[in-house]
Amino acid sequence: MSEPPTIRVGSPKPARQLFIPVVGENADLCDRFIRTAMAGREAPFGEIELEGWALLLKRMSEPPDRDPTWAPRFSVADGALLLAQHLDRASLTALSERLQAVPNRDERPLILLFCRPEGVREFKIGCPICGQKLWVQDAEIGKMGRCVRCDARIEIVSPADVLRRELQLSDRTPILSVDPTDAGLCRGAIANLIARKGFGVRPDSGVSPADFLKKATVPIRSS
Repeated sequence: MSEPPTIRVGSPKPARQLFIPVVGENADLCDRFIRTAMAGREAPFGEIELEGWALLLKRMSEPPDRDPTWAPRFSVADGALLLAQHLDRASLTALSERLQAVPNRDERPLILLFCRPEGVREFKIGCPICGQKLWVQDAEIGKMGRCVRCDARIEIVSPADVLRRELQLSDRTPILSVDPTDAGLCRGAIANLIARKGFGVRPDSGVSPADFLKKATVPIRSS
């Protein structure tokens, strides 16, 4: 396997090249997203052509305190994609640690993607009292349930509400639902990030933010 391209702090990036870290606590999920966006080519790094830009994607899933490349890579990052899959206490804590270590988050676009296959209507949460992992259905959102371990009453809220609350995300940070095995949605999420950075997206590209949101399982926002 070849080594990923070196990114040197302070060195100018080639014209029309963007560096996008794909951040998450699950390395397999990050690899799957990158591999799908790259039409099946090797992960955890790679370059794709999109909207006339050369996009270098790099998985960053190790805890920041164990990854010496974290700060140097983010010093030259043009934006970031944050991937979430499960909403239990351990997963959210790990994701929060990675999010808090992203420097100058207000100075570059960030999109959070809630990843699950199309058609799946369940997700994993954690009991707020004892931390027990629990599966809940989309149809149960807005209802009350009970933990099977400690019998605590739990209000079941949407994945977007859980993520925005637990990760303390501002309303400026989009939370989108995406199937990590759907190449159109993965590339559409990246196109959305490019558009938010202010580079624009060609209307004939087939992956405009509007097309992405139309095809996505659901664009979820806080009420």
